[in-house]
Amino acid sequence: MLTYDQLLREWHQRPAGRTFSSMSFAGDDLVLGAGTCLAQLRRGAPSIDGQEGRILTLLSVAYWRPIPTQVLKLIRAAVRAYGRGEKVLASIHLAHAGLPTIERTNADREFCRLFLAGRLLSAGVTPLRLLDGLGINTAPIRLLKASPDDPNHPGWPTGTPGGRGGKFRPRNGGGDAFGVPGPAPVADFSGGFHDVVVKAWVDYFRKHGIPVVTKPGLRLIGANDSIIGFPDMMVKLPGTLGLTVIEVKTGGDPPPTPNQAAYIPVLQIGGHIYSTDSSITNLGLVPGVPFPPLPVVILYAPGPNQPYESWELPPPQFEP
Repeated sequence: MLTYDQLLREWHQRPAGRTFSSMSFAGDDLVLGAGTCLAQLRRGAPSIDGQEGRILTLLSVAYWRPIPTQVLKLIRAAVRAYGRGEKVLASIHLAHAGLPTIERTNADREFCRLFLAGRLLSAGVTPLRLLDGLGINTAPIRLLKASPDDPNHPGWPTGTPGGRGGKFRPRNGGGDAFGVPGPAPVADFSGGFHDVVVKAWVDYFRKHGIPVVTKPGLRLIGANDSIIGFPDMMVKLPGTLGLTVIEVKTGGDPPPTPNQAAYIPVLQIGGHIYSTDSSITNLGLVPGVPFPPLPVVILYAPGPNQPYESWELPPPQFEP
């Protein structure tokens, strides 16, 4: 593993060259800062496939905040235009990503930080580990859609033999969703992605006698006791998870909402959020009493007849 002294030596000994205060194309690379490579583009058919995690991680380090996955759509459009030789259009797509230019007064510090992060990723440090270590929210990285053919994040595509098409499978490669009985529901998306998926799962849980509550208003102690969010589902699951918050994400590359980014870590910590919604008594909770620490699971339904994915968000990490 590279040491901090080694990284700093590499930074000071790097060849002098052009710097980039915003995302730019240089040769076959998408770069930022002191030439740090965000993505390598294949000759003939430029693509960022398989490099999404690196891109989001390095942008998050550069701007010191989580970068939503929507920017990847604009980066893909820019890469396609660049591959066709339309460099002006490519620059326009990158500009529409909405990321600010790095101020000249802060450039050396931020370019150095970005350079060190790029070297660590190239040396094998995972995006999640890097961002966790820097205290940057990893939710956008975790919401990157996995390929059904990825052995580390399996899913069952439509038409899979044995009736598995569209069936839910966790990202960790384990068994059926949440340890509940029977095949997972296949949602009809014609009425709108998100609400139909939520209803399908609520009906499924109730059919199997699993207590579930939808959108209870969450209140934060000490914040004027105002409602700060409405989680999609709170479920008392069988097995090891038990009482769990489930947030449904649909469509392509869905980011967490600002409210979710605020209340999810507090739910995981416990003791700070409560609800006055009487429906939570069905889960064994008492209205007005702070919740215990709760696991939070993301349920991702990318589109009609596509396999579900799920993963439990890791608890927040605190500096000693």
